[in-house]
Amino acid sequence: MLTLENIFYAILPSIFGIIIVYKSDKNREPIKSILYAVSLGFFFCVPATLLIVGLIEPFFGEIEGLILWSFMNSTFYSSIPEELCKYLALIYIWKNHKEFDEPADCIVYGASVALGFAAIENISYLYEYGDSVLLLRAFSSVPMHAACGMLIGVELRKQRYDKSNAATISHMDALIPAITLHGAYNFSILAGFGYITIGIVILSFYMIKRMVHANKQL
Repeated sequence: MLTLENIFYAILPSIFGIIIVYKSDKNREPIKSILYAVSLGFFFCVPATLLIVGLIEPFFGEIEGLILWSFMNSTFYSSIPEELCKYLALIYIWKNHKEFDEPADCIVYGASVALGFAAIENISYLYEYGDSVLLLRAFSSVPMHAACGMLIGVELRKQRYDKSNAATISHMDALIPAITLHGAYNFSILAGFGYITIGIVILSFYMIKRMVHANKQL
């Protein structure tokens, strides 16, 4: 059952993450701009992901075997469509939002979009499985989503601001690191590789720490 209290707890990890990344920006973005990015994670990524999965799923049909099913599910039904939608949302802000005007913004907005998506995903899990999943997701899937959004932001920063590397940057450069991290996380859970999941979560926290620290230097 959804209540205001457990919905608040479902989105609380995303709120904490947004605050941490927001404070890493020397020239802090307007709150309304951050909320705009979060709302894109809410309202754009979820329906777009469902649309993409709906278009992809008929091509694969029934999949036998745990490892193959885990790979297909974690790759084509989750990591690729979800990270693609985060990327498109971030590109939309980059192209159309005047406040997106300095290198540090790539991390800030990338994390905001991703954490918006993580918040709405948490609410969906709350509805389906109850509040027993919230604590685990707060320390696993939410930081993983944040790290993926920030990785996309790092690559877009290179494309927009590092003119010496601009010719070598492509859309895939921005997507592959995030898809790889997300896909490995989901695959390890679905295939039952718990120790790998723990390692990926630790890696996600480490990358967030490094990227937040780097953002403070920009």
